[in-house]
Amino acid sequence: MTNPVNGPYGSRKGSPEGFWEAHRDELKKILGQIRPQGIDALASLLRARRQQGGTVYLAGNGGSAANASHAGVHLRECGIKAVCLNDSHAHLTAIGNDFGYQHVFTKSLPGERLDSADMVLVFSCSGKSPNILNLLKLARQHAAATAGVLGFRGGQAAQSCDVHLSLDSENYGALEDAHSAVIHVLRAMLLERV
Repeated sequence: MTNPVNGPYGSRKGSPEGFWEAHRDELKKILGQIRPQGIDALASLLRARRQQGGTVYLAGNGGSAANASHAGVHLRECGIKAVCLNDSHAHLTAIGNDFGYQHVFTKSLPGERLDSADMVLVFSCSGKSPNILNLLKLARQHAAATAGVLGFRGGQAAQSCDVHLSLDSENYGALEDAHSAVIHVLRAMLLERV
């Protein structure tokens, strides 16, 4: 877990070079964990959604919300119907206020809209956010495919995913950067086999 006194890079601070080197080293370590077979398994699930005319519903919190939105743009570019559940701030905050933040994604996506042609793709560093876990549970109840791009070795979310890329780090910034790299590789793979 991140040291609250020294931050995500421990005591390697004090100069711009120290911060940069620490982030670079952590990111390099995380990227080295990613296996092409894992990205290909995720790409296969996404290709199946495209062939079946299903919709991919994406979600995340904080920086992972930005990655979910970013992935949605690229999936649409690749001919896949994609809806990012965290893109409407007004809708998200209204649901959070009225029903609780743990329900912001499930109330945005009623189960009757999901079927086996669809997929839920989550981005999460911790893999333990209740709203993410609830969304994956809803998807599984309706036979939709589930996938996650995760940190913290997958957390609880990995147990609810048909396919997951689970990375062994608890550094939010470096994980979010690595997740963004996964998005770009997926886009290239999906565009190659349109």
